[in-house]
Amino acid sequence: MRSRVDVPQVATTHRPPTIDPVIELEPVDPLQNRILATEGVSRPWAPHLPLRLMAKRSRAREVALQLLYAVDLNPEQQPAPVEEFLAGRLRQDRELIQFARSLVAGVQRNREELDELLATRAENWTLERMAATDRNILRLGAYEILYTDAPPRVAINEAVELAKRFGSKHSAQFVNGVLDRVMHDLRREDS
Repeated sequence: MRSRVDVPQVATTHRPPTIDPVIELEPVDPLQNRILATEGVSRPWAPHLPLRLMAKRSRAREVALQLLYAVDLNPEQQPAPVEEFLAGRLRQDRELIQFARSLVAGVQRNREELDELLATRAENWTLERMAATDRNILRLGAYEILYTDAPPRVAINEAVELAKRFGSKHSAQFVNGVLDRVMHDLRREDS
């Protein structure tokens, strides 16, 4: 017969878990249940990789999207100190902070032109009807296609990855279709 041992109860306060967009998880191969040590491999099954494994510029785009989303939903309010937000999310990496800052500033500076362009390419959709995440992913992708030195297909792929992570079930297809039209129409205009 087992004897019962009284364990003193320690009063603790319940704290809800904090959610950070970058969850520090190691990629796990679900088939072999082991940690993979390879870097630079596409990991659709592990989108929340630590910064050291995640493509750095992809992370900067993600943070830029978060800022664009906040500004889009609260246009009268500037988000909390932008520099502090960027530094915290991008772990003080100056190159990435500058890249994310340039994306946000570029989208904001060219927003009217980007919105007109996207409205003409998104058949049967107005920008107001689009989900805020999709609208801002499209703005970011279109900005990169039009104004940066990123290859258009890279810009589209990055936007599609953001849509997979932050959008709805069909966001990736929608973003891919609209940005593909933007790319092809621009190529026709250049010809």
